[in-house]
Amino acid sequence: MDDFKKGDRVAIPSHKIGKDGTHIESIIIGTVHVVGKFDLMVTPKKAKYSFSDGIFTVSKKRCTRIRLEEVIPDALLAKPIIGDLVLHSKTEYSSGKTRETTGIIREIIDPPWGTKRAKIMTGDRIEEFGYDNLIVLERN
Repeated sequence: MDDFKKGDRVAIPSHKIGKDGTHIESIIIGTVHVVGKFDLMVTPKKAKYSFSDGIFTVSKKRCTRIRLEEVIPDALLAKPIIGDLVLHSKTEYSSGKTRETTGIIREIIDPPWGTKRAKIMTGDRIEEFGYDNLIVLERN
């Protein structure tokens, strides 16, 4: 369990329990006000249109400390290179279905007048995707 201290930022899941199990509905962000033996008193980050901004008590077991000191704010995205295993994910606007495609980069096309693209080998086909919409799964 985290060693919480006053001033820590925490994430607290708000969940719903139904006949088909527990589902997280949202996550509340707050600041630790008081640390007890088993529980915390937390001040929630005030929502723009919320009337509820008072301190509440929550079990430590339900909270996760947000480690902002470990965040590198200016970290750059890893750029895929030829031979990398990459994934492209696109959600269809009309249906809401997500199509994920994985494959190996075979060619990168970077014209001075247009969008940078990559040709990806997916099984026995070559497909073309926007380069900036790829995430590296494995480096060559």
